[in-house]
Amino acid sequence: MFRARIGAQAFTVVAMVAGGAYYGADREKRKELIKLEAQQRAEERNQKWLHELEVRDEEDKRLQAAMKRKRERLEQRRAEEQDSSHEPKMAAVSASTPTTAAAGANAEGKPSQEGTAGGSGVLGALSSAGGWFGRKKAPSEETKPDTEAEKK
Repeated sequence: MFRARIGAQAFTVVAMVAGGAYYGADREKRKELIKLEAQQRAEERNQKWLHELEVRDEEDKRLQAAMKRKRERLEQRRAEEQDSSHEPKMAAVSASTPTTAAAGANAEGKPSQEGTAGGSGVLGALSSAGGWFGRKKAPSEETKPDTEAEKK
């Protein structure tokens, strides 16, 4: 029995060494496979990131082009407004409406460049703000308080 037990222990030791050698090689293969998969994932992430950057670049270019078109249209409108404000026909139309002319606005309801004290800057916008939110008294309204004071 003792000899059989020693034989079984020897078989166990040999099985463990053989299994370790076999699974050691398998572990090495598995490690290589994991490294390859990690490299592939990193490459995929890199490709996705490059694609995302290209998409963002295209969006940025489209946005810049849209902003440029908007600026050009705005400059074109301003040029048209300046051209139309210099025409005598527009002056006659604004003179025929005393409330908008007194408020410092042109026929379109926008503040006129000529009626502002500060021009087209911030001060000009602030000085014309009173014309947008209030209106100047007409001559008939200014005399009404005087006539009421005389009656009393």
